[in-house]
Amino acid sequence: SDNPAQLEMGEDRNVTAVFEEIPIIEAALTVTVLGMGSVEPPSGTFSYREGDDPPSVTLTATPEENWRFVEWQGDTESTDNPLEIQLTAAASLTAIFEATQTHPPGCVPIDDLSATLPPTENNFPTGAILLLALSFAPLFLHPQKAS
Repeated sequence: SDNPAQLEMGEDRNVTAVFEEIPIIEAALTVTVLGMGSVEPPSGTFSYREGDDPPSVTLTATPEENWRFVEWQGDTESTDNPLEIQLTAAASLTAIFEATQTHPPGCVPIDDLSATLPPTENNFPTGAILLLALSFAPLFLHPQKAS
């Protein structure tokens, strides 16, 4: 029980040292990305021996072009980048990225768009409610190609 142990050896004695394995603790880190970017290190499992300090993990979020890092969400919430965490148990974090521009470079958005429906043989009474299904993608006008 005591280490080191002190014994008086006035006579012959049998001494047995008993060793126990120190348990290894594993903590899983799950990292996800929302938006366009990456995180280092990626998800993984980190191990340490019971009684030792838990591992310190530094997460770095790197945005893609035209994106910026906003924040970390999950078991730790922060805007720090890089972010250092002590991994004492399983943790889950999401790196949030947002676009820095809403349209392709060199293009300007078209704010107003109108459409004309083709003539139809059906006559609808005044006040009739029509259900129209529209599908569209954002439109952008490149100033140099406009005519």
